[in-house]
Parts: sequence; C-alpha cells; structure tokens
Amino acid sequence: MIVMQYSFTLPANYDMQIIRNRIAESGLKLNGFPQLIFKGYLYSIKDDNELDSPKENQYAPFYLWESNEGMISFLANPGYQQLEKDFGRPRISYEIPIIYSNKTSLTSAKYLKKEVIHISRDSNIADIIEQERALDTDTLSPIENILVAYISSLDPEQWLLTRWTFWTSQTVERKEITDVLSRDWFHIGYLAQ
Repeated sequence: MIVMQYSFTLPANYDMQIIRNRIAESGLKLNGFPQLIFKGYLYSIKDDNELDSPKENQYAPFYLWESNEGMISFLANPGYQQLEKDFGRPRISYEIPIIYSNKTSLTSAKYLKKEVIHISRDSNIADIIEQERALDTDTLSPIENILVAYISSLDPEQWLLTRWTFWTSQTVERKEITDVLSRDWFHIGYLAQ
C-alpha cells in the first residue's frame, strides 16, 4: 500500500464553494479506479470555527493505493492532468502505511485529522511500528462510533510518522498527542472507493 497526498494553498479570499462544486462534480469519477482503496477529497477553510480555525484555505486530496501501479496510472490520467492545468503541478508526498484499520464504513467519516510526528534519531523504528500496530480505534477515541478509521504511515526520507484519523464528528473529546510537528483538520467532501 501507498499513502499519497498533495495540497494546494488557496488565497484567503478564494471562494471555497468552487472547491465544493469541483468535489461534487468530480468525486464519483474515481469510484472503482484500479488499485485505489480510497480517495478522500479534503479541504479546509480559513478561520472555519468548525475545524479549529485553520490559517489558510486548502484543497488537499488524500489517497490510499494498493500499489504504485495504481498511483502511476492515476498520475497519467486525464483527470489528474486537468487538475495540473487548473491549479499547477503540486509537490506530491507519499508514505509507507504501517497500519490501516477501520471499524465501520468510511463513508460515515466527515472529518480527517492529520498529525505529523518527528521520529527522533535515537528512536527504535521497530518499537514505533509495533506501537502503531497495537493502536485501535477504541484506544484513539473512547467515544463509540466517532472515530471510524485510522492510518499510520512512515516517511523514511524525513523520518516522520503521520497519523491520519477519520471522524464522524470533529467536536469531540479526543486524546491529543502533545509532541507533534503539525496537527490539521480537514472536511471530507467525498470519499471515492
């Protein structure tokens, strides 16, 4: 499996309804795309109180691929080429999933939280992998059916661990990791599978 994400930071005065419309018009097109486990059409709106007031407007699609073949096929696809024409060529980040777990339908998720954690040089990678694989949705959130799925992934180039958690509600009591480089919330406009 491969985790892939790119993002576009949009001007503060950008009409984010354009992004919502784009998602509504294009989201269904990736249903059944070969090797795609799912794509989350993610976005955040500057100063959106529902998302803890992000600092900027963003369109930040997230993908989970079965293999690199699907990812490469997507990047050569006319739909992706249109995205580049509309927004420019993004820097694409990709990571190795450590664990992917879901306890209910992903389509019930409305929000994604992305936490990026630096892996210190003296950390034991085997211990980190074991720790991430031992997590479950009940450990990450004690409130039933609020957290529907999570992915932990590793970026071995920058030695970062990213925890992607999928929620039905953003305004819940949640266990926060204190030692994070960044924590961002996104709306999930649509999940293609």
